[in-house]
This record gives sequence, structure tokens and C-alpha cells, in this order.
Amino acid sequence: MPPGPLFGIQQAVTADADSQRLSVDEAVAAYTRGAARAAFAETETGRLAPGYLADAVVLDGDPYDDPATVGDRRVEATVLGGEVVYEAD
Repeated sequence: MPPGPLFGIQQAVTADADSQRLSVDEAVAAYTRGAARAAFAETETGRLAPGYLADAVVLDGDPYDDPATVGDRRVEATVLGGEVVYEAD
């Protein structure tokens, strides 16, 4: 599997066994809130909420439209601490 959270989310939502398959919400939570918790930073990162750092990515499409193609989505922009740090050409 290629590296990166989008491919991980795609694999999680398209797992062969129903018992191992996650919903898009569950997979995104694992890569956001779960990662923040693992880094002991859940009080400042992991979700978009007042008082939290504004870390986010903007994708070229909605991952809920076709979860099987989440790994094909292009990152259009990355926001870190409320600052745009990457914008696609």
C-alpha cells in the first residue's frame, strides 16, 4: 500500500471482511482524533473546534462521495496552525 493517510482511509473503508471495515467517519477519526491522542495532543489537535489548532487539508473532492477512491484524491491545500502552508498549482 502506498504511504499516506488517504490510502490508509481507503483501505480501512474497503476492507474485504465486513468485521474489519470502517465507515469513512471512523477512518477519518482514526487519522485525526486517534493520531492526536497517540501524540498526547488531543486537547489542541485532532479536530476542527474552537481553541484547537486549525490543521486541515483541502481535497479536490468529497471522500464521502466514493470512499473506494479516497486514495486518488489530490490535496489542494494544507493548513497548519491556521496558516496555509501548501497550495497546489
